[in-house]
Amino acid sequence: MWRKGVLFPIVGLLFVLIGVGAQRCDVISIVEKSSNSYAAKFTSQTEFPFVGVNVVFTFDHPNHNGKSEMMDDTHVRMTDEYLFVETGAFVHFSFEVFYSGDTQPEVIAVDLNGQDACDGSLTWATDAPYIQPCQKTGTAPYDYSQVLCMSFLFYEAQRSGVPPPDQRVKPWRWDSALNDGADGGHDLTGGYYDAGDHVKFGFPMASTTIVLAWGLTDFPMGYEQTGQTEYARAAVKWATDYFLKAHTAEYELNGQIDFILGSSGHSFVVGFGVDPPIRAHHRSSSCPNPPDSCAQNNWGYEQPGPNPHVLHGAIVGGPAEDGTWEDDRLDYVHNEVACDYSAVYTGALAAIIEMGN
Repeated sequence: MWRKGVLFPIVGLLFVLIGVGAQRCDVISIVEKSSNSYAAKFTSQTEFPFVGVNVVFTFDHPNHNGKSEMMDDTHVRMTDEYLFVETGAFVHFSFEVFYSGDTQPEVIAVDLNGQDACDGSLTWATDAPYIQPCQKTGTAPYDYSQVLCMSFLFYEAQRSGVPPPDQRVKPWRWDSALNDGADGGHDLTGGYYDAGDHVKFGFPMASTTIVLAWGLTDFPMGYEQTGQTEYARAAVKWATDYFLKAHTAEYELNGQIDFILGSSGHSFVVGFGVDPPIRAHHRSSSCPNPPDSCAQNNWGYEQPGPNPHVLHGAIVGGPAEDGTWEDDRLDYVHNEVACDYSAVYTGALAAIIEMGN
């Protein structure tokens, strides 16, 4: 079963208040009460990752004094610039309120990083929805230039670690595996996930890198004519940078590109051509955006519909020996995607373009 990580940061907060009752925010729950004080917890979920938190609590009456930053009589601020929250994680803040009088004061508004967090429905981000940037060029019968561009979107989607600022596949692909190597005192973040899971295999990644670099070296004009040279170099460098971290101290291939792109009646490249795969065996593209659950009832793996996210440019495993193929996410043999699958056809596409289609 696929599982989503959950982050539970706990921080302290202290107020001394006097006042009258009001409607408490939905994200605030009372944990424990005593005479003239109570312990409470803020709980909400984020659809997008973020680093650093700035929370402003608004109370229903003036504040007398306290140990937290008092903005004015009714507003209290709490910050943590190092807090990292991943996609879909629940965020918890514990705090304690002290007051005098008979009426329990309430948190009536919560501002978290500039967003209204009181009802728990915030997304904590203003990112534009993902739109794949590879435009059609009109080349017939197959748009080799567009699908070459898409092939590099797939490599971006397979990146592990912290994606670079120019990452185009977002926001559904973000930081991941940030502690790789930490148990041994090394920084082994980066590299590529081999397929649709969360494993980085060294030998397949090395093969992917060699073949990608080979295509770039042998058919440079194919990449240059389509504006893909820098993306190709970035794809190679993402792997070589990882290998440099991990190390301290003749080939022939024949392929039928047009068959992959759709001459058989449908494309085997996700997001490209006629009747392409829509249920690729790939973990993150199969999961919905939070707060919808991917793990509940094994939804992401077993639901019959298309993957919520289109993994543009990825090649699936392809047909069986008898030529049959079914677009079935559960059939990983014929529907899994992988970096080493795509490395060969990326170079072949550049060769076709350079040699004049």
